[in-house]
Amino acid sequence: MNLLDGIRATVTATLCAVVLPIAIGCGSTGQKRQTKSAADVVSSAVQHRSTASFSNEPRLAVGGVLGTPETTVAPVALQVGAMNVFVHEAPDVRSKVLGQLKRGDAVRKVAERDYIVPPISSKMDDLDGKQNPAVLAIWSRVQCAGGVTGWVPTRALVLPEFYATSSQERLRELKRNRAGASSQGMVEKRKAKLFVGKGFGSEQDLQEPNPAKAREIVGSVASAPPRFDQLPDDYFAPTPSPAAPAVGVQLATLDPAAEARAAQVRADMASIEGGKGSSSVSSLMALAGVEDQNAKVAAKIAQVIDIILKPRAPTPVEESGLGELAVAVVIGKSKVRPQADPVSAYVTNVGMRIAANCSNPYPATGYRFAVVDYPAPNAIATPGGVILISTGMLKFLKSEDELACVLAHEIAHVEERQAMLSEDVDDFAAVSDLTLMGPDFLKEVIEDSLEGSDLSPELRKLVVDGAASQLSAWMKGAIQDLGTEMWRQAADPGQSDECAADIRGIALAAASGYDIGAMDSILARINQIIGSYGGANYADTRPADVAAVRAVLPKVPPPGANAARGERWSRLQGML
Repeated sequence: MNLLDGIRATVTATLCAVVLPIAIGCGSTGQKRQTKSAADVVSSAVQHRSTASFSNEPRLAVGGVLGTPETTVAPVALQVGAMNVFVHEAPDVRSKVLGQLKRGDAVRKVAERDYIVPPISSKMDDLDGKQNPAVLAIWSRVQCAGGVTGWVPTRALVLPEFYATSSQERLRELKRNRAGASSQGMVEKRKAKLFVGKGFGSEQDLQEPNPAKAREIVGSVASAPPRFDQLPDDYFAPTPSPAAPAVGVQLATLDPAAEARAAQVRADMASIEGGKGSSSVSSLMALAGVEDQNAKVAAKIAQVIDIILKPRAPTPVEESGLGELAVAVVIGKSKVRPQADPVSAYVTNVGMRIAANCSNPYPATGYRFAVVDYPAPNAIATPGGVILISTGMLKFLKSEDELACVLAHEIAHVEERQAMLSEDVDDFAAVSDLTLMGPDFLKEVIEDSLEGSDLSPELRKLVVDGAASQLSAWMKGAIQDLGTEMWRQAADPGQSDECAADIRGIALAAASGYDIGAMDSILARINQIIGSYGGANYADTRPADVAAVRAVLPKVPPPGANAARGERWSRLQGML
């Protein structure tokens, strides 16, 4: 499968809507991967719930956590993969903050506690790069700079070797000693183009992506890390982020041996020196004994392209780039309410209350809940953590408990990284590499690959120009298609992913103290309005699937806050 085909097969996985087909449904996250039925997902969840020995702490139990005491592990150097991570005094994001870590910072892990069994439909592999480990530690105790020791969510950490494969890290290695080299992000490299969008814009509208607004949304996550503790009594008031000292350490300082291994990985991944990699074109020519100069040029171009476009699993760093591009296309020119807006603050506070109970409270970009002024009911989770919800959805819902179920469904998509499960999503990393390089630096990289070759200056220039031209054309076409195909349901609907998000979502909502019976009322209204429980993306058994899992959830009644919630909801409706 070529690069463009890979991107086309991937794009429908980037966004997952919650309930209404007039919203968006969530497309398949890869036709080859979609082998699990909704029944398989439910059966697995019920079996796990029925046989697991959950913690006695109700909130942990409802959240699906295997509560365990602290377990000492062999010290290991890890790096931060998310944009921002807080170091907490206790294994709970609502506990006191001791310091802050940035992407790329290194820590030493010395202990862990609390585990989760990844669902069969997830890609909860942030730490070790292996899909669906048997159990995943939720919390890790780490040693940081200045003698600070505390707890961070495990899934915010990655092995240095895994982190070193990201485009940004490998590009940094390539640019060493290259003064003045510049790079641009995925969205910045895109040329504005009109799309027929089915997101926050009607299917007939010409929808232009809004990369500037997308950068602003993602950038606000980076500059203002999420606040999980001390939610205000007045949910309509923004919750300021706490100040926290930087406690990160450079990997080379913390563990020179780990830095050396990571540097070797970067060098191996980034190197395109002559003779490395293999091309079917060049191999066939060599076997045939072809020595024509034009054939040598074609073979060398093919070799360079093969190596640069070698598929690999995208890291959380690149997941945030995909998410930013998705946000740009989804929102188009629709108005996004600022975070200080009371409606935005309300949605954010409900969302962060739920996110505090998930296994990944610090995803690639960090959670950001953005309210878009758009009349159709719509809620979408993008890779990396930005969740968009329309004012139409807020009007469609009838209570804060219903809103909690919707947001929990979207958080589940992010937590389980389902958008990254496609077998074809690996091609996205190559697109990310090219956009970060830019045309000028790309030529420099290709020039370096020809060091020591026997090509004449004229043929050498043909190779450089030819390879750069082909790679640039593929990159531009892939990005254009990524935006357009974002909204085309070309693949089979991802019923298992949506079923899994329902199941995990009600567990997260319950763990956050919300009445998950609200999910029943949502589904009943959807069925009454459109004659199904959410369109082709959902099985007809959706209500029964939810009920089957709810039956094995620990019975934890929500706290007595219904009156306050009702008052808040009435106030919200008056603002829409």
